[in-house]
Amino acid sequence: MKKRIGLTVHRPDRPVSQKFIPAVLTVCILLIAVCGYGKDFFPNLLISKSSNLSPVYFPHEEHMGFLECLDCHHDYKDGTNTLDEDELYEGNPEIQCASCHNGEKSFSLLRAFHRQCIQCHDTEGQGPVVCGECHTKS
Repeated sequence: MKKRIGLTVHRPDRPVSQKFIPAVLTVCILLIAVCGYGKDFFPNLLISKSSNLSPVYFPHEEHMGFLECLDCHHDYKDGTNTLDEDELYEGNPEIQCASCHNGEKSFSLLRAFHRQCIQCHDTEGQGPVVCGECHTKS
């Protein structure tokens, strides 16, 4: 028997999982509204590897202000970047640098960062180019 409570119908025989669906959907909608989706959705990174040097803070969002995604994210075949920009979405493990730069598929992650970051900073004439400017103590 259904019992009317306010504007909703109370169904005591409804499975527990169905009782939580409206709450879960509400939380998801609120998170999307609060977080938004766009440039701010992409996190800054703390690049760390055990060594004598401190981890490197990579301000991803700051770089997005003046670079195109495919300037850094790549999948080269015959000298051409064939990466589809639609693959660049939050949570895709294939777009993480370490998915290829692991010393097996391609050269190491350390070499990739040093090569790409320092080369770009040197070419552009701005940004850190020596160890202590990236590997800061703070």
